Amino acid sequence: MDIHHVFPQDWCKKQGLKPAVFDSILNKTPLSYRTNRIIGGAAPSAYLTKLENGNASNPPIPRATLEAYLQTHLIDPGMLWGDRFADFMADRQKRLLKPSLSTQERDPQ
Repeated sequence: MDIHHVFPQDWCKKQGLKPAVFDSILNKTPLSYRTNRIIGGAAPSAYLTKLENGNASNPPIPRATLEAYLQTHLIDPGMLWGDRFADFMADRQKRLLKPSLSTQERDPQ
């Protein structure tokens, strides 16, 4: 198991983003070692396309399946297909905080 940058470090650096921003926990998710190596440093739209198409050693993954996987990680697939880093970060923060806020509302201390 690896910790993967959803928007890879190489891509972020090429966009002029600072490590203090792209190294945030918001831009990370657990992922298998093998899949992390397939993804590499490409833009999300490029690595999703690569996963969707497959190759000689990796079978194709249907788009609906890819998007279902992303949603289990609290990731909006549309943000990745559009390489929308800033929108992704704002949306991911809301999604990750939502369960926490719900718990606090049920059991304030």
